[in-house]
Amino acid sequence: MKKFILAAFSLLLTFSPTTASAQKFEIPVIVSQEGDFLGFVVSNPFDSKSICNPYGNYGNPYGETIFNRYGRHGGEYSNFGAYNPLATKPPVVIVNGKIVGFVTKNRNFGQARIDPDMLLVEVCGR
Repeated sequence: MKKFILAAFSLLLTFSPTTASAQKFEIPVIVSQEGDFLGFVVSNPFDSKSICNPYGNYGNPYGETIFNRYGRHGGEYSNFGAYNPLATKPPVVIVNGKIVGFVTKNRNFGQARIDPDMLLVEVCGR
């Protein structure tokens, strides 16, 4: 787990935003439990790294995103998939280098669970 957190933190540094206003704040990031960057949790639909950009790499329902129900990170049958109600290694949300939640349909994650559909509604307004 320590190795995973260190890898996720290094990803956070690698993908940190370049705009001056974004650098003032720590932006939540979604990372797979394998260390893959899966997008920033920001509502800007024009940000290329935002999960709310339906045409970007991290918000479209067809790429390797948490919203692709047939992909590795979103799939209903993948152990790493956000939409798998039995997934044991779903994507995580990291803020300030710490895991703050798991993006998953698996109710066993309790208070730490962030439903991917609710994430779309709350952050992206869709």
